[in-house]
Amino acid sequence: MQFSYPHKKILDKNKKNIMINENTTFFICIFTKTFEKNVTSFPIIRYLLYKQKLGGKNIVSFPYTHFNKNLKTTLSDVEDLVPKEATFEGFKTNGDDFYMFYSIEDNTVNHIYNDKVLLYWTTIYEIVNRQKIADLDVHFATSAIFYNNIRLCYCFSRNKAIEFPMVVLCDMEKQSFLEIMQQFEQGQYFIENNEEINFKNKFIRINIFDYKIKNNKIYYDKINHNILSIHN
Repeated sequence: MQFSYPHKKILDKNKKNIMINENTTFFICIFTKTFEKNVTSFPIIRYLLYKQKLGGKNIVSFPYTHFNKNLKTTLSDVEDLVPKEATFEGFKTNGDDFYMFYSIEDNTVNHIYNDKVLLYWTTIYEIVNRQKIADLDVHFATSAIFYNNIRLCYCFSRNKAIEFPMVVLCDMEKQSFLEIMQQFEQGQYFIENNEEINFKNKFIRINIFDYKIKNNKIYYDKINHNILSIHN
């Protein structure tokens, strides 16, 4: 099955169309897409978010920079925040602000995170549905670009949108990794649908496609899931 991400039909790639003023903020939207069958039978889209403290609270957002003197200097500031191996895909405007999209190859499945980590690969489900990655709030300015451009939420196959996966958190102090991944009944694997976990404990984020929820359990086929990260 062939998959596609529709960013090229949505984004403007001509930087000459960027008109800025002193109130302008540039958000750097770095994404990675994984279509490999050995990871899951469905495609995965993740965006890189930056952890910072605002109002005494840890939040994550797109990395950003503000207007600086003129367009040339400001775009130079943007490029300083982008990895050299990233590819510019285009931009979208939102009022005075610009969302600059870059693609990058990152097929790592099991990222390991702790309190010292500042950059998090985050799913559309977490940005749009939960507005959280684990216990970190997603800034509304990050979610807003997807609310205003719904097609950016989805991958497509034969022009049909594929529902993005659900992310489930599992406390590894209560169950071992093998116990979590081997729960089986009614001919399917399942995970308890419980987000009330102790974030001081070790936990994992699990990505699940094509699932059914019954009696507060999420049922799925084993090929339609993958581990996103381990948090210590």
